[in-house]
Amino acid sequence: MTASFWTTGASGIFVWVGKGATSQERSQSMIKAQEFITTKGYPMHTQVHRVIENGETTDFKQYFASWQDKGINHSHLIKAAMDEDSSVDGGEEREFDPEILHMFKKNGGRALGFMPDNGQGEAEVWRVENFDLVPVEPHTYGMFFGGDSYVIKYEYQNKRGGHGFIIYYWQGKQSSIDEKATAAMHAVRLDDELNGKAVQVRVTQGNEPRHFLKIFKGKLIIFTGGHASGFKNIHDHDTYDVDGTRLFRIRGTCSDDVRAEQMPETASSLASDDVFILETPSATYVWHGVGASDLEKDMAANIVAMISPDASPQIIEEGSEPAEFWAALGGEGDYD
Repeated sequence: MTASFWTTGASGIFVWVGKGATSQERSQSMIKAQEFITTKGYPMHTQVHRVIENGETTDFKQYFASWQDKGINHSHLIKAAMDEDSSVDGGEEREFDPEILHMFKKNGGRALGFMPDNGQGEAEVWRVENFDLVPVEPHTYGMFFGGDSYVIKYEYQNKRGGHGFIIYYWQGKQSSIDEKATAAMHAVRLDDELNGKAVQVRVTQGNEPRHFLKIFKGKLIIFTGGHASGFKNIHDHDTYDVDGTRLFRIRGTCSDDVRAEQMPETASSLASDDVFILETPSATYVWHGVGASDLEKDMAANIVAMISPDASPQIIEEGSEPAEFWAALGGEGDYD
C-alpha cells in the first residue's frame, strides 16, 4: 500500500507509508503532507509524523478504537493528543499546579503526548546547506538559526530494550522553501537508511515539542538570521547585530525544556507574562514581567550565562526599568 494521510486533530498529521510505496512516493510523502496542511488551512506549525506499515508507534495506534496489526481496515479516531501529556518521565502520574498548566498552554508546544524517553539518548545534528546536510559541531548543539533548516537524528533505548529512532526536521521561520523541502527529503532518506525504523517529526520554529526540547537539555537558543560558515561561538554568525544589542524571550516549563528565542529589539516584543534577556555592549539585563513565574525566572538565570557568559546581569522588575534599558530598545512603547 502507498502513503496515506491521517489527521489527528490537535496532535497534527500522521503520514502512514505502506510497504508497497515506491521510492519516489516515500521521498515525496512529507512534502505532500506540508502541501496538505496548506490546502486544509491548518496552522503552519502543525506537526507531521511519518510511520511505516507494521512499524506503527503507540502514539499512532492510540487514535483507533481497535487496532489490528495484520489488518487494513483501521477506523474511528477516538482521541486528541492534547488532552494529556503521556509517558512523561517514565509514565509516572504528575499533579499539575495552575502555574505549570499555564506555562504548558503559553509555550504552545505541540505533540505533548509524544515522550518516548527522557531525552537522554544520542543526537546527531545537521544543517541544510546547498541542498545537502552539513554536520553541526557538537559543542554548538542547541543553537539554531531562524534562517536555516536542520535535521536531527535521535537514538534511544525503547521500552522493549531495543533501539528506537526519531528524525526531527526543524524549519526556521525565515528558512527558504527549498531549504525546508530539502530537510524533509533528507529526513526521509535517513529513515530509509534505518529501514523505516524511525519516526519522523516536523518541527517549526517556536513550536518545538517537549521531547525535542529535552534533547538539548535546557540549552536551546534560536537566533535570527542564518548560520555563518565560520560559526564558532554564540556571537559569531552572519547576522550578528553590529551594535551588539540582542533581545531574547525565555520560555519553558522546567530546567530541561527551556528555549531562548531572539526577538526584535523593540519594546513591543516584551510581554508581561514572560522573562527576557537584553544584551547590550555595556550591560546585560534580565527583565521579569509581572506575570512571569518563579520557574521561568530561575531558568533565565541559568541561560543568561550562555547568552552573555562574560556579563554580570542586572535583574529588572517590570515597572522599574532604568532609562538605559528603554534606550537599548529604541524607547518605551506598548506591549502585551
